[in-house]
Amino acid sequence: MRILGPGALPVGLQARLTSLAGQAGAQVRGRVIKSRARKMAGAVQMGWIPGLRYVLITDYLLDELTQAQVDAVLVHELAHARHHDVVVRQLIGSAAVLPMTMTLVALISNADTFALIMAFISVATYVGFLQLRRTGAIRQELAADALAAGVVRPAARADALTQLAELNAIQRDTSVDSDNRHGHPRVTRPVTTMEQ
Repeated sequence: MRILGPGALPVGLQARLTSLAGQAGAQVRGRVIKSRARKMAGAVQMGWIPGLRYVLITDYLLDELTQAQVDAVLVHELAHARHHDVVVRQLIGSAAVLPMTMTLVALISNADTFALIMAFISVATYVGFLQLRRTGAIRQELAADALAAGVVRPAARADALTQLAELNAIQRDTSVDSDNRHGHPRVTRPVTTMEQ
């Protein structure tokens, strides 16, 4: 999979992305990642500064999904941009590092008691931030799915998730335990009425 220097979207797809971005309320650019040889179907939203946000989508996904399914995937990623999910995840990740940094400072300065206290606080805080990140990520994914279901036909969204699960050989475990283990809902999990 080539990540550095992804190619431009085909003109027609870029026009659709621009149209969908208007409907989703997010400004992003699109790029294609070559992944046919590895048969990886996926998309991701990157960046948090308007004008420098991108949706990266694999050419294998474009080959294997219908136009309606591709639109559903694009809107899902646009929802991440609209909700500033990348920023939120980075802030949580940065906050988790702070107690560890304080522990290192205490160890370097030979403050044994303080270092021990900070080590305990650091571990407890890190575990808490990991759980917060997992829970937050699951909510972000479900919110992105809900927005996608509101912009494109809900059947297209469901079909896209099913097709992605098949293409990527993703296990169909839709349990909450699976969500917590992966920090991401299984792609076959339906959007409930409450989430819509």
